[in-house]
Amino acid sequence: MKKLVVFYLLGCLLPFISNAQWSNNPNENTMIVDTTGSQIVPVVVTNSLGESYISWYSEFDNLNYDVYLQKMDKNGLKLWDEEGVLISDHETKTWVTNYDMILDQDENVILVTQDKRTGNSDVFAYKMSPDGEFIWGNDGIQLSNTTGFDPSPQVTVADNNDLIFLWGEEPGDSTSNSVLYVTRYSSNGNKLWETILSDTIDFMLPQMLYTNEHLIVSWITKTHKTDTAPGEENWMHVFAQMLNSEGLPVWEHNVQIDSLDLMSFGSLYTTPFLTSDGNGGAYVMWQSFFVSETGGRPTTYVNRLFADGTIWFAGGYSVSQSTGNYHAEAQMEFIEDVEKLMVCWQEYHFDEINQIDCWGIYGQLFDSQGQYLWDENGHEIIPLLCSEDTSYSSIRLGKSTNNNAVITFQKDYFSIEGSDSSLVSNVYALSLDLGSEMTWSPPVVPLSITKSNKYQSFLSNLVDDQFVLAWNDNISNPNDYFDFGIYAQNISVDGVIGPTSVFNNSIPDLVRVSLFPNPANHQVEIRYTLKKACDVNIDLLNLDGSVIGSYRQDNCHIGTYAQPINISGLSAGMYLVRMKSHHVTSYHKLILN
Repeated sequence: MKKLVVFYLLGCLLPFISNAQWSNNPNENTMIVDTTGSQIVPVVVTNSLGESYISWYSEFDNLNYDVYLQKMDKNGLKLWDEEGVLISDHETKTWVTNYDMILDQDENVILVTQDKRTGNSDVFAYKMSPDGEFIWGNDGIQLSNTTGFDPSPQVTVADNNDLIFLWGEEPGDSTSNSVLYVTRYSSNGNKLWETILSDTIDFMLPQMLYTNEHLIVSWITKTHKTDTAPGEENWMHVFAQMLNSEGLPVWEHNVQIDSLDLMSFGSLYTTPFLTSDGNGGAYVMWQSFFVSETGGRPTTYVNRLFADGTIWFAGGYSVSQSTGNYHAEAQMEFIEDVEKLMVCWQEYHFDEINQIDCWGIYGQLFDSQGQYLWDENGHEIIPLLCSEDTSYSSIRLGKSTNNNAVITFQKDYFSIEGSDSSLVSNVYALSLDLGSEMTWSPPVVPLSITKSNKYQSFLSNLVDDQFVLAWNDNISNPNDYFDFGIYAQNISVDGVIGPTSVFNNSIPDLVRVSLFPNPANHQVEIRYTLKKACDVNIDLLNLDGSVIGSYRQDNCHIGTYAQPINISGLSAGMYLVRMKSHHVTSYHKLILN
């Protein structure tokens, strides 16, 4: 093929797409979607290229919650339709439960939810390719078919790319017990097995962790009594079981993680949380109460569940020994390199003298034997703030670089302007090292300080030194507590918001790129040179990031190429050409006359 002299246009593009990237202004966060009605419950996952998938429920005026999905590039540019791709508009209840979304080993999106398309609450799973193709069909695959209620389904991926799904079912018959379903599917959507975890008591609120080709499932049990007499409480406890690759129990008996009758049904809503211990077991965390003689105040417990089914200590350890305060809404992360467990939580104290609420954020670090490495009463991260109208909430924790951890949180307060009052939430982030020291300057970075109400935030995994946080936000209509959009903000491991790198200036694969002619009328030729063999993807985009057309060439060899694109049907104006080669993405300006 004839070689051509070309020039590189990356610098020309920067001024034209900066308004579509992650914002570097906490007063103007990136809007994912904000249409009529309410968009809520965002979930974020990020692939190896730094591209983020953000999903949400969308309700307009019929109290039906549709599921949508958007794809963003590393710098916050929308890669799919402006308002996302509709995943499901099947009938739902007039309220929602949690759902789950992950990436499989091939970086396809796996999303699992429940709806009423069959007349009952059943679980359905979808598989979406990186290009937005419905791999399992437009309606997904049906995982359950019963008359019970199947809330909050979850999914995880096995080492061989099989998918494992988990949900609890509340039976329609009140005399029956709640049970747990675990089912495994191949990557092409074929069912491999199904296991039901049940007993003569209720099993509910499950969580799971895949580790060393086994699955650890933890849940809350409750004695099933429709009526209780004084002194006959429905006590709740935390249990776990390990399943092998065939779905069979590994331990002879289900393992009880907590101890004592501390949690009566209805006294709190607690879900066990799991994270790997790095050795085939798990750390289990749940909210309960201090023993009765200390006032029965809520606290958070942690226990280690070893791969052989033994535990650290019957009942586990409270994250803090301060019995005068509440320790709730906790998050945890295992730091593999040093085998330490970091926990952070919402600290609450009622000042009885001044009759006022006090809120803060505290943390704890455990070693592998369950010993406190920070103060036994917890380390003060954000000091207690005593106020009639201010609190801290929505604490999220993510593993960062250098064995640090990033914490995001909200500061909620009432804003009073004249005769109007509204709930305002500001979002902040900070980074902690293993010595409990903050590592950024300034120590606390504002992510969103708009005068609006925010909740249900979700923090992504760390990819390319960047997190993405998404949340519900009523900024477009602050006086309506039901009119929410989905907004997001990135934050780097150095505490910087906004685009971390608009383009990769090293360009290891795309050595030179040019569009000819430019401006163009009916056809444009994309000319590019590769210095290593790889796949090439070319997309033509509107300025809002929506894809107009695509071209793909697999296994291109080293050399110079020219690819013509027919643009005769497009209106005059400015467009973007996106080139993807190996792990490099670049954008180029195209003008049509």
